[in-house]
Amino acid sequence: MFILGSSSNSRLEILKKIGFIPEKQEPSEIDETPKRSETPKMLSTRLAKAKGLKLAEKYPEKVILSADTVVAVGRKIIDKCNSKEEVILAMKTLSGKNHRVFTTVCVTLGAKQSFRAIETKIKFKRLTDEEILFFANTGEGIGKAGGYSISGFAESFILEIHGSISAVIGLPSYETTNLLKAKGVKRSLIL
Repeated sequence: MFILGSSSNSRLEILKKIGFIPEKQEPSEIDETPKRSETPKMLSTRLAKAKGLKLAEKYPEKVILSADTVVAVGRKIIDKCNSKEEVILAMKTLSGKNHRVFTTVCVTLGAKQSFRAIETKIKFKRLTDEEILFFANTGEGIGKAGGYSISGFAESFILEIHGSISAVIGLPSYETTNLLKAKGVKRSLIL
């Protein structure tokens, strides 16, 4: 058995789809402030690993699965949006541009960690002010990295995607499966 170090329902749903059911779901509270000169990929990796180590202090004998997702245009990180106004700013930044989504998944057991960092490239269409406002009013982007969820309304903004859709949703299915299996975590039948 293992612990999902996240409160994300999207991550839990991906795990269920691929046959892994955590015994519990518990987020770890860490400082997510980017460090000076830290790239988006480095940030994603550092945070995923820090979340796992934080929970491993409490559960040293348990396998901990943690992850972090960072959205960026170039080196500019588009943070989690906490308000409608922040979602509007994020959508204006992403409108008509290519951006990258970095998701790092990490498995921790005691002090030992294994991780994989996945990069997915996405291009949004040019958004009108009306589209941005409509989207912001849905509330769907609140609490999401980059201000949107790929499995929601914003899916209609995507012109191109190269990489792992499940990683953008929250966990790369292939890499997560391999990391958990390597730690001896067994799949469960889902009825």
